[in-house]
Amino acid sequence: MSAETGTRSAARFEASYAPLRPERLPLGEIAVLPWDGEIFGFCVADYRPGPLAAQPGGAAALRQDLEAWAHLHSAELVACRVPAEFPSTVTALVEAGFRFVDLQMRATLPRLDPRRLDPCRLSIRTAVREDHASIGEIAGRSFRFGRYHADPFFPAELAGRRFRIWIEQALARPSPGTWIGALGPPGQPVGFVHAERDGELADIRLVAADPEKAGLAGPALLIGALHVLAADGATRVTAQLSAGNSAALNMYASARFHFHQPEVVLHWSRPGAPHMRPSSAPDRK
Repeated sequence: MSAETGTRSAARFEASYAPLRPERLPLGEIAVLPWDGEIFGFCVADYRPGPLAAQPGGAAALRQDLEAWAHLHSAELVACRVPAEFPSTVTALVEAGFRFVDLQMRATLPRLDPRRLDPCRLSIRTAVREDHASIGEIAGRSFRFGRYHADPFFPAELAGRRFRIWIEQALARPSPGTWIGALGPPGQPVGFVHAERDGELADIRLVAADPEKAGLAGPALLIGALHVLAADGATRVTAQLSAGNSAALNMYASARFHFHQPEVVLHWSRPGAPHMRPSSAPDRK
């Protein structure tokens, strides 16, 4: 379970958007994603479509301009998010060469009341330094959802590396609102939760359990984290989820989260991109 917003600890990792092609401003804007590119070892980008993309002829123009931009910046992958209520834009993007990889949505618990939570069956504690290595290892191999994992053309080992580095940076350079909880004895955690606090709002970024040691601990991790966050003054909780992760959806639904803001996530690969898998890549288990 994850959000698609990672820990950015420096301004150099901020994306800077600019028109895909200045003379065709309505086609949209694009930005290199420095954080992801540093992890993967090749350039990836994010595209925000403009109104021209969904107009007649827009898909052909977009395909042409994307290829030119990607070659200029040596970008291998371009991601795009579109609100689910704009199917014509999704259709145009597919015609331009984008492929569907995920449907994501926000989960919100508008009123965190510990009296309405299920009892906490397992004790969740704040992670200590002895936990760091194991938490990173769990993050690197426990996730199966999220837009990089959902893309059959994207190398699975790199998708796992992204989550591992994400949590390692959160552990090494926490912000004032960072809280990382662990399940299991110090030095031997079998699961963890990463949340970010901003006043009374808490955003759950990652929840993961080692499938070989605590594969059914996800619900206990979530409930335990909610109890900790409530005791620390949080009154509202959010998370970003993949609609393909039915176990996570059921887990959050049982904790009375509401689901909203569905977004279609699409990826476009530069023709001949060396790190992308061939078109015959099988579905992942």
